[in-house]
Amino acid sequence: MSRFMTSAVYGSAALAFATLLGWSSAAQSQTTTLTMSSWVPPSHLLTRDVLTVWAQNVEKWTVVKAAAAPSYYLRITENDNPNDGGKMEINSSTRVVDERTILDPSVLELVRLGIKAPLDRLIVKTVSLIDLLIKVETPAGDAWYRYNQDAYGETATGEDYDGRNGKGRLWTLLTGERGEYELVAGNIDEARKRLDTLAGFANDGLMIPEQVWDRLDSPASSLRFGAGTGSATPLAWSMAQFIRLALSIQKGRNVETPKVVWERYAGRR
Repeated sequence: MSRFMTSAVYGSAALAFATLLGWSSAAQSQTTTLTMSSWVPPSHLLTRDVLTVWAQNVEKWTVVKAAAAPSYYLRITENDNPNDGGKMEINSSTRVVDERTILDPSVLELVRLGIKAPLDRLIVKTVSLIDLLIKVETPAGDAWYRYNQDAYGETATGEDYDGRNGKGRLWTLLTGERGEYELVAGNIDEARKRLDTLAGFANDGLMIPEQVWDRLDSPASSLRFGAGTGSATPLAWSMAQFIRLALSIQKGRNVETPKVVWERYAGRR
C-alpha cells in the first residue's frame, strides 16, 4: 500500500462526502456499516451518517498516540489500529519497520479536501514532525521526501533505480501540496514561495521532474542539488500540481476543495 493509496482513501471519502451531502432520497433510506477496510463500489449510495462516522474516526484509524511524545498521523497501517506496532516492508527494499516510525505529507489531503481544518492540532503537530524528519532546504527552496526510508530512487552511488537498493529523493509535487496547505492556512506569501520553488525545480525546457537530487554531495555531475534526477521528466503530476497551485493562488482559495465538505467538517471547527 503506497502513499498514492493513502491519498486515494482520503480522496474517495471526500468525493463521497461531496456527492452525498446533497441528500438524495435513496441515500436517506439506505443504511450501511463500514470499516476502514470496506470496499464501496462507486455506484453505492452511502448515507450521511456513514460519512460522518468516517470523518469522526479518521484519527482513531490513523493517529499514533504516544505517552511521552505528541500524537501524529502515520503514513500507513495494515488495520484500524495505528498503535499496535505492526511491521511493514518498505516497498522496493528488504527493510521491515514499525509502521509507527513512517510519516509522509499525504495527511495534507485531509485539509485540501475539506475534512480537517489547517490549524487542527493533530494536523499542525504532524506537519511539524514531517518538517523535522523529511524536509530539505535546496537551492531552489524547500522540498520533501515522499516518506522517510523511501527506496524509490537512485542508489547511494548514483546508479539508476534497481528496485531493491535505491533511496527516494525529493518529490517536487510535495512542494506544491504544501503551498495549497499554506494558502488555506492564510499564508499567501508562503504559498507564492512554494510556487516559485516548484518553478525553480524545472529544467531548461521548463519541465518539472518527478524528483530532484537531495544533497550537495553528488556521485555524478548530472546529479545536482535541487535539480532533476533520472526520474520521469516531465512528470504530469508535478506539472499539474504547479498549475493547480497557481490557479488556487489566483483565486485565493484551493480550487479542488469541495465546498460542501469544507462547510460540514473543517469549516465548523
